[in-house]
Amino acid sequence: MPSPRYSNNRDPPSVHPPQHLLIQQLSSPIPPALLAAHVRLLLRHHTSLGPALLPPKVNTPEKILHVSRKYTTRAASSAPMWLARLDAERHFAQPDDVARAWSAARENVEGDGLADVWLWGLGSQDVRHTNASGTLEENAEDDVIKDVEVLEHLLPESKRIRQPAAASAIHEVLLMRYAAATHRALLLQSPQPHAHLNLIGGRATTSAATLPSDDDARNRAAQQVQQATPQRIAPPTALSEARLARVRRLGAVHTPSVRVWAEVFRQECGWHADRASGPDADSDARVLGAVYEFWRQSDGVEATAAWAGWLLRSGKSQEAVAVVGRARTVLGEQAGEEVERRWKAVLDGPAHAEEDKEADVEEGVADVTGEEP
Repeated sequence: MPSPRYSNNRDPPSVHPPQHLLIQQLSSPIPPALLAAHVRLLLRHHTSLGPALLPPKVNTPEKILHVSRKYTTRAASSAPMWLARLDAERHFAQPDDVARAWSAARENVEGDGLADVWLWGLGSQDVRHTNASGTLEENAEDDVIKDVEVLEHLLPESKRIRQPAAASAIHEVLLMRYAAATHRALLLQSPQPHAHLNLIGGRATTSAATLPSDDDARNRAAQQVQQATPQRIAPPTALSEARLARVRRLGAVHTPSVRVWAEVFRQECGWHADRASGPDADSDARVLGAVYEFWRQSDGVEATAAWAGWLLRSGKSQEAVAVVGRARTVLGEQAGEEVERRWKAVLDGPAHAEEDKEADVEEGVADVTGEEP
């Protein structure tokens, strides 16, 4: 069979990816998963194929962006489609356009994949561009400001998600990130040079995913961090007050879950691990006591057991005994008994942990009060 011949004024046909041909032939509505796959294939192969081998409607970055934006109008609630478009925006668009696209995605997406859309801009791969200026220390501080800025914006927005279960789960994840970011911001005030560098892993965002993007918003975010964190190498009193302010702000503004409070307690217990200064038990007690007061409102057993255990390890045994002794009155009989069981396990040590599961509650009371059984 002879080879086809082309006239001088006609180019050879382009090599169309099969997905592009399939989409052209399908009648509406086209499944969102297929639209998303089309965009992802274009992103993956546009460089290797080049304009000559791609269909004319998608043979440049601008045209790929146009198609991805058009597809999200057809499948406005589809998480896979929005995630594909967001990746196209990140590849080809300006930072402000990426921020607007992410905002639109959060507003429109419903159903499966909702959490993936909300967390899209918080991935560690989006930390910062490789041409970031400044020293490593300055860049680390800038990253923390960006983290807090984005999360302060997202937290109240997440409460407006129309699916209650999804709203609760996403809000908790954002709060975990926010607790980590504000904790890092405080650790950056450490007088020990470079003590913070191993704590910056998993930073939250890039300029492309930062919301809002205007200079005024950035300044406000910087002020928020400064209000919650004293200046570098701040005196211990100022750091202690800043830690306390962080805890109170979390409790008053963001209503953390049990899981978040447990993480904040863990963070504050390890406050001195990466600092040159030694432990300050009185300051730590104020901060951890504030966490305990918030935490016990939603999980009295875990909060009381953790707080009493820290008091004991910090040489405040009388205060620890008093906390456990009040458990029945404060938490009720059943919860109080569980606290006492855990307390006895702490006193006996890990070797007796299994035996304590079967221990009589009366023995636990005796250990707490010091009375004979």
